[in-house]
Amino acid sequence: MFRARKNMFTDTPEARKRLANFLERLKGDKTYRAFAQDLGVSFNSLHSWINMVNFPQTQNLQVIALYSGQSVENLLHYLNTGEEEAPAKSSSVKSIEAILSEMNSLSESELLDLVGILIDKYLSSDSISKLGAIALNKLSKSSGELIGSKKS
Repeated sequence: MFRARKNMFTDTPEARKRLANFLERLKGDKTYRAFAQDLGVSFNSLHSWINMVNFPQTQNLQVIALYSGQSVENLLHYLNTGEEEAPAKSSSVKSIEAILSEMNSLSESELLDLVGILIDKYLSSDSISKLGAIALNKLSKSSGELIGSKKS
């Protein structure tokens, strides 16, 4: 699902500039260190991407795409073209939507089994730890908001 093909992207100065601007927007008001921690990458890696010195490896592009709430395909399309509009839905995207629709009928136990299978099949251990860090960060923010709303 998150596999980026080499022929889908060309590392150009324009693409690096788009990535730097995209990361700046995604960072928002956070410090660079906090944002790097949210992404599960080192401050130096993030700094090199924003300063257009290096370009992230595929696994880090996966994390950036997930963090931003989009697919790697859409992120690469934006980096290649500068167009923020998503490309037309492919049949694989439609298939994914059908699968997600079916997932709504699964029990929690069945969903956990499915997630385990997908992780084992498609993600490296490095990607899993980064995705886990993002998930924990988002969960802690959600918990904080829920706790804060109970006090009001």
